[in-house]
Amino acid sequence: MIKRNLIILLSCLLFACVWWEERTGGGQKELIFHILPQLPQNSGGYFFMTVASNSEPAIHKVYAYVGMRDYHEFTYSDLSQATVSWHSNMYTMEGDSLGYYRKRRFVDDEWTYINDSITTFTGDTTQFIPVMSPLQDVSNDSGMVSTTINIPPIMFNDTLILEAVTLDQFDNCPLDSCYVGIPILFR
Repeated sequence: MIKRNLIILLSCLLFACVWWEERTGGGQKELIFHILPQLPQNSGGYFFMTVASNSEPAIHKVYAYVGMRDYHEFTYSDLSQATVSWHSNMYTMEGDSLGYYRKRRFVDDEWTYINDSITTFTGDTTQFIPVMSPLQDVSNDSGMVSTTINIPPIMFNDTLILEAVTLDQFDNCPLDSCYVGIPILFR
């Protein structure tokens, strides 16, 4: 009898703890973060940007979505006021129409100057001009941000790696979800 009452009491206590955690602990949330380039994609994951003229820059607006998924409630929400920073692997410099500069963040150690030949660049990198603008955007009420890429013709034979970064406020971004990158080829 005492054993049965003890089991019932422990079961009620366990149920109450689970119920209390669900009511006060909040849901388990996960960041949803995607770049939405609005470009065709092949089976290898590369996006293709059509070039109208080999002598004119290619300009395209790229969007990203920042949202949240709640696993307890099974709901999705748009995140407004989330700051997104844009990066790429290719840069230009004012007055240089012969080549461009390339370095992949966290991958390459040195800047490379690409023109007729490929050389290591050791000059002043503070003068580099990114191929996208703005470099930072804040999401609207729908969780959307955007940037415009402006690719000079000299870069058409390379692959642009467009990257976006935001703070994962749900798990402080240990290694996931707060960074996305996409490869874009020109044709």
